[in-house]
Amino acid sequence: MAYLCFFLALAFATVAAADAAPPASPAEVFGTLQKVVDYMKTRAKNKTAIDAQVQKFLHQADAGAKETDILHMVQATQHAQKKALRALRSDAKKGARLVKSAARQVEQAAKRSGVPEKMYEKAYQVAEHQSEKMEDKVEDLADQGEDHVEAFFESVEEGIEKAIQKAQEKAEKKQEAQEEADEKAQEKAEEKQEKAEEKQEAQQKEPEKKKKDSATPAPSPSPPPAPPPAPSPPSPKGDDSTGAGAGKTQTLVALPAWSTHAFTWLACVAGAFATVVAVRVHLRRPQPAINSYPMLG
Repeated sequence: MAYLCFFLALAFATVAAADAAPPASPAEVFGTLQKVVDYMKTRAKNKTAIDAQVQKFLHQADAGAKETDILHMVQATQHAQKKALRALRSDAKKGARLVKSAARQVEQAAKRSGVPEKMYEKAYQVAEHQSEKMEDKVEDLADQGEDHVEAFFESVEEGIEKAIQKAQEKAEKKQEAQEEADEKAQEKAEEKQEKAEEKQEAQQKEPEKKKKDSATPAPSPSPPPAPPPAPSPPSPKGDDSTGAGAGKTQTLVALPAWSTHAFTWLACVAGAFATVVAVRVHLRRPQPAINSYPMLG
């Protein structure tokens, strides 16, 4: 067992000494890959990290950038992270294969040194198994890492779409409010203009109205109303039912207006007729001679 551990340690040391390009040993590269994948798994479920990445993309975008342009930035970042993950996977797989290659070199050195074949063959098989197991683990971790990267950036894209939609709705409401305010202001301005035009029109018509009123003659006064008809004279006779007698009250009956006018007309006619008769009678009398009257001295 001790010899097996020494064999594996020697294999790793051989890898580190043979390839000076990698900055770390295969075990360190595998550990780095494990840490990166664990971080990506945690980040894909962290809402705070997702929101922070959304805001970062929105701030990086130019003013007035379209949604497609921002999503293109997201996809480019996702591709870059996948590419870095693939590079880390390649380094880890290369390290796993180097362990197997170093075990083969140690096996050949042990054979030349006279080590029993049973011992170095068993050690090589163990190193080969560990190398293949490490290589499979690297593939699994890399696949999981890519899945976590895709899940994270899918959430980021959804967050960006929601943020853009919310911003658009806010802009639309602001625009609607501005349009409504402009419409009200326009209505007030039109109403004010109409009042001003009406006032100006009234001021223009006022001199014409005054001129027309001064040219029109004043209307003649209407004649006074006719006086009411005079009441009919009371009847000289007493009431037939009570008999004629002095000191008794006489009852006056108001006659209609047409009867009063008729009575007046008849009275006038009768007076005129009486005058004519009197004149005719007077003319028919014999006239005394002029010398028959004594001279008044």
